[in-house]
Amino acid sequence: MDSFQEDRRGGSSSFLAFFVCVMLSLLLLVTDQKSSYLENFRSAMTYLIYPMQVVGALPSKLGRATSGALIERSKLNSRVVWLEKENLLLQTKAQQFESLRAENARLRKLFGAARRTSNRYLMAELLEVSLEAFSQRIIIDKGSQRGVYVGQSVIDADGVMGQVTHVYPLTSAVTLITDPSAAIPVEVQRNALRAILFGTGSAHQLELRHLSKLADVREGDVLVTSGLGGRYPAGFPVARIVRIKDTGEAFLSILARPMADLNRSKEVLLIWPGGVEKSPVVPAPDTSQLRGDAQ
Repeated sequence: MDSFQEDRRGGSSSFLAFFVCVMLSLLLLVTDQKSSYLENFRSAMTYLIYPMQVVGALPSKLGRATSGALIERSKLNSRVVWLEKENLLLQTKAQQFESLRAENARLRKLFGAARRTSNRYLMAELLEVSLEAFSQRIIIDKGSQRGVYVGQSVIDADGVMGQVTHVYPLTSAVTLITDPSAAIPVEVQRNALRAILFGTGSAHQLELRHLSKLADVREGDVLVTSGLGGRYPAGFPVARIVRIKDTGEAFLSILARPMADLNRSKEVLLIWPGGVEKSPVVPAPDTSQLRGDAQ
């Protein structure tokens, strides 16, 4: 009986509390609709709620920032990889461009030399180079099928390189003027003094032999083909005198440097006799080289 009364009192208290809450809620709703008294209260409450809102939003903001940073970093890495590949490609193209520009300059110079002569000519490319002390020779990509013959003169853009010594159907062997067995009739361009120029086995050095102490030769004089013997057409630049030394004997010791670029030429001209060089253009002497060879 006592427990029943207690349950009844507890149920009455709960109902009374519920009723009071409902009435209070209705009162607040009516008051809020009819007046602005609660507006200031709500404004004041926002100051208390704001820190909790900020703290609650932090995980979401942090997640979005982290995700954005990872995506941006991935994009930047992809961009860097692409730029590195593009840079490598551009560098390769630049190297090819420089090579083509150098080749174009060589060909312009070579055909410039060809235009200065009335001889028939044919361009050939080097296939093999042998610049050893006992053998100064090159192999070119033109042979008997193109009319090449033994004894034919070969020049580059700057001067005489040598003479064809062996001919095959598709290729030919050229003995350079620096070969120890080579000898070429020349004359001093300044005064037409004739002499014989011999190879020494060095790609940078030729020797002018059998000239007496009274011979009118000077350092810097240009030697051109004389045309004697019919081996080379007359008037082509061959070498420049770089050193004259009196050894106390009957003849002078005279060294000359080839005009042709024997070490770096990639293209050459094969010459068929039929005229003389119109007006050979001889480069100005390199005084630094003259001083170095003289020493």
